[in-house]
Amino acid sequence: MRHSILKKIQKKFLATSRKQKIFALIFALLVMQIYFIFEQCRYNYINLDNVSLGNQIYLSCPHDVKTERIIDVVLALDDNYAPQCATVMASVLLNCDATSYFRFHILDGGITDENKSKIQQLKSIRTFDINFYDMKKYDWSDFPLNLSWISSIATYYRLIINEILPKDVEKAIYLDCDVIVEQDLKNLWDIDISDKMFGGCESIVGAESVNRLKLNGNYFNAGVLLMNIKRLRNVDVKTEGIKYLEEKGKAIVYQDQDILNGLFNNDCKYLSLKWNTYTDLFFPLKDETTYTSKDAMKAAYAPAIIHFTGPYKPWKIICSHPLQREYEKYFKYTAFENSLFDEKNTDGFLRRCWIILCGFH
Repeated sequence: MRHSILKKIQKKFLATSRKQKIFALIFALLVMQIYFIFEQCRYNYINLDNVSLGNQIYLSCPHDVKTERIIDVVLALDDNYAPQCATVMASVLLNCDATSYFRFHILDGGITDENKSKIQQLKSIRTFDINFYDMKKYDWSDFPLNLSWISSIATYYRLIINEILPKDVEKAIYLDCDVIVEQDLKNLWDIDISDKMFGGCESIVGAESVNRLKLNGNYFNAGVLLMNIKRLRNVDVKTEGIKYLEEKGKAIVYQDQDILNGLFNNDCKYLSLKWNTYTDLFFPLKDETTYTSKDAMKAAYAPAIIHFTGPYKPWKIICSHPLQREYEKYFKYTAFENSLFDEKNTDGFLRRCWIILCGFH
């Protein structure tokens, strides 16, 4: 319900003139006052002053050290999410020490040369390798987009990661573009999944999805995955995914996430929730899950990866996530810095007003 109400109000902010946007902001604040008091009460379940966040260790650690590991990181996006991709990468580079070297693999759904250049400018933080893979040459017409807040076919690109990555890549970390990394990824990378296809975290919609899809095991969130590429190369994931879509039909709700859970339901090693601290973990636990409130609170107080799930993202004008400002911290390291949170920009000004008036941290 809160999503439908906020969606209507969000449209008011898309008004073309500054005057209309300011009027919409005032209107939204009045109409949603009770709602956001309620939201803040729910978030106050967690004492935000005690949340342990990333300290950008690369800026202070020794750099003249031997490389101990090469970590392959995969992101999928079209041009609209280029700023968010850069933000994810900045958080990775800043919060991992110099013993790791990163190779970023970008599943490219139409990123402009200008935005590719801006992403490359992250090398001012530390050096890394990056490859862009043209995903528009593949046929994605069989895959539906049935979630209102996911309008890009890029969400399905991960289904052919095993086909397009270089042969020397046997393991990879997949990250959605709505996450920020707060702890060293080497600790995720070093987890042994040699006997599994994936390492992932249980989803808040796990119990409902298990029943809906008639699964035998748990249900993982696909926004952060440790992937066994070597084993995945034995499966034609895209073709099998199309078959699964045809088999399940309207039972498919969460798109590629449903597909991956259906195909590999008993082939995921479940990890600590800190590696995918999605928005619902900041709320009191009310859905049926195999993890406890204690597990959720432990992750919320020390998130290794913060995942801004749902339709209301930290770069939107309206966002009630308590750690919205943490996202802004990493965004400012990118070459897109002036395009999102700049108060000289109308949307940036209104976003700052929203944060101040609603009292979010």
